[in-house]
Amino acid sequence: MQAVSGGGSIVVLDSATFEPFAVTKAVSIIASEGITPIVKASLTSSAIEVRAANESVILIRGLIVEGERTPPSGGQAVPVIRLFGGKLTLLDSIVRHSAGAGVSASPGTRIFLQGATFDDVSGLALGGATTIITGCRFVNIGGPISVAGGSAVIKNSIITGLGTDRGDGVTVSNQDTRGADVLLEDVLITNTRIALQTSISAAGAGSQVVARVLRSTISGNEEGLATKLGGSILSSGTNLIRGNATNGTFSGNIPLE
Repeated sequence: MQAVSGGGSIVVLDSATFEPFAVTKAVSIIASEGITPIVKASLTSSAIEVRAANESVILIRGLIVEGERTPPSGGQAVPVIRLFGGKLTLLDSIVRHSAGAGVSASPGTRIFLQGATFDDVSGLALGGATTIITGCRFVNIGGPISVAGGSAVIKNSIITGLGTDRGDGVTVSNQDTRGADVLLEDVLITNTRIALQTSISAAGAGSQVVARVLRSTISGNEEGLATKLGGSILSSGTNLIRGNATNGTFSGNIPLE
């Protein structure tokens, strides 16, 4: 990594297992066709940690990024990928097997996920980030895709919980006085505890927390829609909210443009 100049590329040619590493500059890390390299986290270190400037673009394609299922004794599980700065683009990769989040992001960061599979992780922790997710699969997740004080667009994706130990699907909330905005378009959420939930804490009184749902299906969950602590969930177009133990209701409708 240190031998590559900013903006350079690393092409991985070996289906080996690699130790955790940090990224501090713009770089592309691409697995060669037919190669399945694994980057493995430790008990105390994320598999990939990004500490680049916020304008630096980090591209990762074709990797398997693996976490730790067991958190350290007396501590919290680390996320598989941790983003402190930079713009992360994750393409056609697998993030799996962690008691922590698949990706944890700091405010001001940007994330683009396309064609990625998140398997057996505790969702995503997108605190204050700007995120686009398209064509992704979240399977056997034990925690939510959490958007707190940021914005996210989730399109053409599937979110399913982890058996009887399932967590929530998507949660949208403020972070201090920063509101949050999420769009779900052509998304399936099933086998979760609460599929889609908005909330506003006391510190965020007056902030806007909104989830908009378009052409999506929420079915087979313990609860479909919930605005128990504030915020709003708005419907646009045709959505299927059925077959949940409690379906819940939309806060209102927005017409299609």
